[in-house]
Amino acid sequence: MSATVKRSVRASLVAAAGEPRPLRVALRYDAHDPLAVHLHFPAQACLDGTETVWTFARDLLEEGVHAPVGEGDVRLRPDGPGRTVLALHADEGVALVLLDTDGLKGFLTAARRRGLRGGGKAGTEALDRGLAELLRGA
Repeated sequence: MSATVKRSVRASLVAAAGEPRPLRVALRYDAHDPLAVHLHFPAQACLDGTETVWTFARDLLEEGVHAPVGEGDVRLRPDGPGRTVLALHADEGVALVLLDTDGLKGFLTAARRRGLRGGGKAGTEALDRGLAELLRGA
């Protein structure tokens, strides 16, 4: 079984002026890096015309579908029952992305299933594996 979870999620990019533009973003989780998620934006959504990947804490995404979180470059907050707002802060400005909350929750559920062993707490997978390897050698 692969240690990676990939999901496409419906989203809209909010332009400075005008209506939100629909797009699909891809989320990726790798059990070998259990504390992170990777958000892939297609080339047509990026200023320089190349795919861009933002990497941030999985806990931020877990919490952001329920309550406002984040103080740095990545901030999330719920926006009604079906949408989560992602604000990405960069030198060029702030990008607002409206994400389908059900798609995010489905991705997070799959990531937890892939990463957790023995009912551990989310985010402790690497620690659990490391401890098991240490104990095996004892």
